[in-house]
Amino acid sequence: MDTFKTIMKEQIIEILDIDNVIDTYFKKMDEKHKEELDEDGTYADWFPTNEMKKDILKLLNQSITKKLTKPKGSNPKTIERNGKICTEYDNHLSKGYSQKEALNLLSKKYELKPISIIDVLKKIW
Repeated sequence: MDTFKTIMKEQIIEILDIDNVIDTYFKKMDEKHKEELDEDGTYADWFPTNEMKKDILKLLNQSITKKLTKPKGSNPKTIERNGKICTEYDNHLSKGYSQKEALNLLSKKYELKPISIIDVLKKIW
């Protein structure tokens, strides 16, 4: 499992080009600071690790492509249906039907509940 983990780390570093980010920070440092590496091979307190982490996180965010789960806007067929519902509702009212009768007729025609017809009418009006 450790070998898989190390292989994945190497591939991620290669794909994200993290080495170049680290190299740019080393180029920014003066020669004085380069000599201040600890004996253990770790970096001293002066090294800008937080800034480097931010740049690496930016690289990660840029490399991740998010799958769109829902298209922008609404379904064109639904928008068209809602428009028809409104015009037909107005036509029924102008013909002398009561609101309840108009809602029942439209709910049967479009296979929606009357409360759904009311919601459609509220959204468009």
